[in-house]
Amino acid sequence: MLDGIATDRVVGPLLAAAISALIAVTLWLATRLAERANEARQREAKTADIQRALRAEIRAHVDQLKDADLSAHLAMMTARFEGAAESGEIFVPVVPRETRDTVFRAYLGELHLLPETVVEPVVLYYTQIIAIADMAEDLRSERFATAGAERMAQMYRHFIQMKELALRHAAEAYGALDESLAEERSARGGDQ
Repeated sequence: MLDGIATDRVVGPLLAAAISALIAVTLWLATRLAERANEARQREAKTADIQRALRAEIRAHVDQLKDADLSAHLAMMTARFEGAAESGEIFVPVVPRETRDTVFRAYLGELHLLPETVVEPVVLYYTQIIAIADMAEDLRSERFATAGAERMAQMYRHFIQMKELALRHAAEAYGALDESLAEERSARGGDQ
């Protein structure tokens, strides 16, 4: 009989401890799963925000480039270079600074969040934008102003061609972002 009482005194607390431990583990696991689900929702929201911001920046640049008839502009500038060369003058165009990558630079460290299908076209577009900004700086330099009319015309032509390529890259990047955002909205059931 003493053995039965001693067993009850040991088994009861052990059983209570085991049940408490099981409840604690279950609660910890449920909390951790809820945290992970919340982190995933936050990551998806951040990814969508980044994509929308990049898409808006690309659209703004495309709208500016489309408003300017690049072919007509290049023809006019070529005529100006040639006219200046014929008259023995030097024509140096005014080239504004090119900064079209503010959003991209802000999120550069978070590009890994973007879907694979978006990364390449976005990076190609922004690489071209950065190259255009570098070329604009070259066109604003003292070296450009003394390069001679023919070389200046060639460099300016290349500058405009770079902008035309940027337009093509922009269309691809914008399309990839648009498609990715549509898929994300669809996965969430159409919410924006």
